[in-house]
Amino acid sequence: QPPFPPPTPLPLQYTAEFQERLHALNFHFEDLVLLNAEGRRDLEAFRKSQVDLVNYADFTAELRNPVVKTNVEGLAVDLERLSNVQSDRTLAGRLVEEAHKLRRVQNQIVLPMEALVAQLKESVQFLTTMSPSFQVL
Repeated sequence: QPPFPPPTPLPLQYTAEFQERLHALNFHFEDLVLLNAEGRRDLEAFRKSQVDLVNYADFTAELRNPVVKTNVEGLAVDLERLSNVQSDRTLAGRLVEEAHKLRRVQNQIVLPMEALVAQLKESVQFLTTMSPSFQVL
C-alpha cells in the first residue's frame, strides 16, 4: 500500500479552463531574441579564440610561478643600505634613485600583475566547477 493516497483529480471546470487558455496561447518565436548582436559577436569571438586548444595543465602550472622571481622591495632596501655606506655621493645618489625606480616598478607593475594573476586563478577555478570536462592538473 502506498504511503500517501493518490492525488485527487482537479475538478473539470479548472482543467477545462486551463485547456482553453493553453490553446489560446500564441508564441511568436521569430520575435524572440536569444542573443543580441553584441552577445553574438562576443560568442563568435570566443569560438574563434581556440580556447579549447590551450594546454590547461601547463597553463595552471605557469600560474603557480611568481610574477617576479626577485624580491623587488627587498632589492630596493638593499640598494638604499648600500647608498648609506657609500663615500661617493654621486654613486649613493644613483643607488637611491634606482631604489625609487624599483619601488615604482613594484607598485605600478608587479602588484597589479599579481592581482590579475590571482583573478585569473579564480576564473580558472570557476571554470573547473562549471565544466566537469575541464580539468586542471
